[in-house]
Amino acid sequence: MRCGNQILRLKTKGPFLKTWNVSEIEQQLEDYLHTEVHKIDGVIGWFCIDFPEEIPISFGLTPLRLMPPPGAIIADSLLDTNFCPYIKANLSHAYAGDYSFLDGLVLANTCDGMRRLFDGWKKFARTPFRHLFDLPRLTTAVSKEFYRRNVLKLIAHMEDFFSLKMEEQKLSEAIRLTNRTRFLLRELYKIYNEHPGSVGYRLVQQCCRASAILPKTRVNKLLEELITRCRPPRALRTPTRKCRGDASEAGQNNKRGDSVRPRILLIGNILENSEIAPFIESCEAQISYDDLCTGSRLFHDSIAEDCPPLDALCEHFANKVPCPRMKDVDRRLNHVMNLVKEYKIDGVISYTQKFCDPYLYDIPLIKASLKRALVPFLSIETDYSQRISGQLKTRIKAFLDMIQ
Repeated sequence: MRCGNQILRLKTKGPFLKTWNVSEIEQQLEDYLHTEVHKIDGVIGWFCIDFPEEIPISFGLTPLRLMPPPGAIIADSLLDTNFCPYIKANLSHAYAGDYSFLDGLVLANTCDGMRRLFDGWKKFARTPFRHLFDLPRLTTAVSKEFYRRNVLKLIAHMEDFFSLKMEEQKLSEAIRLTNRTRFLLRELYKIYNEHPGSVGYRLVQQCCRASAILPKTRVNKLLEELITRCRPPRALRTPTRKCRGDASEAGQNNKRGDSVRPRILLIGNILENSEIAPFIESCEAQISYDDLCTGSRLFHDSIAEDCPPLDALCEHFANKVPCPRMKDVDRRLNHVMNLVKEYKIDGVISYTQKFCDPYLYDIPLIKASLKRALVPFLSIETDYSQRISGQLKTRIKAFLDMIQ
């Protein structure tokens, strides 16, 4: 394995089946974002994973998660300096006209920074359709009804603006399509854990990124081809998620491999840095699992397919592991500790954007829980950079040396 373009050989118990280059997937994403997406009608930008992609998909629209390259020079003069760098990067690119291909934007009301981004977008960008999607902070029966009402508001707004009509059958088909993506990503993570060292985390990371950017039918084909070449041919049948129950489907029956490398759990919000994972792996450690907005949270739970689709969306929101913007901190901590136990984690690294207060408030609680379990913990705050500084390399290397 090389950490430059990171040529990754995916293997089963037999010989190598194919050599995959991460840059091939990255090139597909670059071609799509810089060329292909400009030729597509009905592109809807989004940010938060609590936004139900199934709604625009059911209308025949194309959702696309906005993950711009770093650059917040313009936004520094429009927003306070203590705003999340991810928000400032997006506003800068919107101001510069880089999102002119968007036909719509749905921004989830997750924090004050996102609300200010929505205000700035209305003033400085010319996206025709704009919608602020409100979210509850609890998972009670009242909260689920609140979420349902806001989903209905989003549907009504899209119907009115795009002159379309929601069909329940189309929404059910969209749920099956996105569930297929979730299932395939879980399969890829499972392969990654079953064959430590044979598949780099950067490949997994880019597949997650592709799942939020490329159209679902296209990314599903990409994942199916990748998984097929990792394993002997077999039917990749998507299991149906039942309407009742909220048990996690991710990571079931994963066993620790023969590798003696330290097993790392990577937690946080947005992992935009393409150098972090290769550097950790170059230090003879393995990122065994993650709890990231750009990682396992994209696929950790599927949506029920055996009940009315709108009910299924609301149940999915209520039952999924809450992120730090939600008030259910105990469920969040239990989830992290369960991952530590299930994947036999040796150390936890938190990778968080600067000034992301909801996530930063959680760190002392997570640190205390891990300390009681005698699990080493490292907290990193980043400025939405795609490079890793020498200082950060030193901190990570020292942390991994301590574990080893």
